Amino acid sequence: MATDYEKQSYWHDRFASETSFEWLVTSKHHILHLGSGTSDLHNHFRSRGLLNVTNLDFEPLAAERGRDLEQNAFGDVRMNYVVADATRLVDEPIMIGSHGGAAGKEEQIVTPAKFDLVVDKSTADAVAFLELPFHVEVMAKVPTRKVKPTDPDIYHWCFILRPM
Repeated sequence: MATDYEKQSYWHDRFASETSFEWLVTSKHHILHLGSGTSDLHNHFRSRGLLNVTNLDFEPLAAERGRDLEQNAFGDVRMNYVVADATRLVDEPIMIGSHGGAAGKEEQIVTPAKFDLVVDKSTADAVAFLELPFHVEVMAKVPTRKVKPTDPDIYHWCFILRPM
């Protein structure tokens, strides 16, 4: 029998007993965080139990600082930190494992296709002027809420990048 997702009664019954559920990403999923830099976003992943995260940045100092941020916040490092060129991942798979994160993890070569979720906070903006080896398709242009009618139009852009 099919679930009645379209009925409000289904959702009412579900949320009457359920306090939290993540539909898209669970702790078993492998996340690639492009251009992690010195952002604290990766620590937000970890605080929600997502440890299978590979934080990738082009600059070695950024990866080092990201690792330090995790160490300072949690007392250890359990996520991976990789220095690589995000625009070349199709040509150059990345090595993750004990050298970049948690001790005891086996090193493995990973291609972008092996990730369940790729998060890009602003890397696409930083490399937008480059000729990339991807076909870029706009998936969505989502307007942000305005507080006042005079607020500027600001959008969240969602892209699909397909290797050429």
